[in-house]
Amino acid sequence: MRFQLRSMIGRLFVRGVILRMKTLGVFADIYAGIMERRTESIKCQTRKLGHLTSSLKTLSVRLEDLAAEAHSLNGQPLFIKKQLLPDIDVAKTAVLEQVKPIQRAANRIKKKNYRVTSLFADYAALYMDESFSRTKQSGDSLIRIISNTDSPTYYWDLLVWLLVPGLHSEELLGDLKEEYLLRLSDSSQSAANAWYQHQVLTTIMQYTWKRIERTAAIATLIDLLHRWLKK
Repeated sequence: MRFQLRSMIGRLFVRGVILRMKTLGVFADIYAGIMERRTESIKCQTRKLGHLTSSLKTLSVRLEDLAAEAHSLNGQPLFIKKQLLPDIDVAKTAVLEQVKPIQRAANRIKKKNYRVTSLFADYAALYMDESFSRTKQSGDSLIRIISNTDSPTYYWDLLVWLLVPGLHSEELLGDLKEEYLLRLSDSSQSAANAWYQHQVLTTIMQYTWKRIERTAAIATLIDLLHRWLKK
């Protein structure tokens, strides 16, 4: 009966890890979709910028031709200059009017800050990778615990796994197990079990207090920022 209860509890913990992995998978799919749309948007904006740049080059060539045409009139009689220069000036004005909206559109595209979104995307990808890695390590650690259901420290090991952060719990359990086995060889099992329970409770209280302190510090910073913004 005790073995069945421990197996059932172990399976519940495993289901929790599987659910976390599935949740991370959903977030990964959402992230992939967002990044795909972002990539398509950048490609579209790049194509638009290319077309605008090409148009600006064409208009720039036209302005150079008009300037050359105006320069060629330097050796012509004054009446010819008076006849042709106004037409050239009108043509230049028309070209410059076409240039302005194209330059504005090109500047709008260039001002889009893709660097910020790139930094966010890099951070999100790194967070996803680390989350998957931590969850996998946590799952492996849990499998090692529940594979030893007849251990007298079974429930305490699960408590450490549940309440102490990932890598710290694995290192802690390794150290506790090593010391526990030494104590078993020197004293009774009940004394070793009592020592083990005391160490687990003490460690959990320490980590819980650290979390409370961290949460309080974050809350204080948020409150200070809120007050500063209200001034």
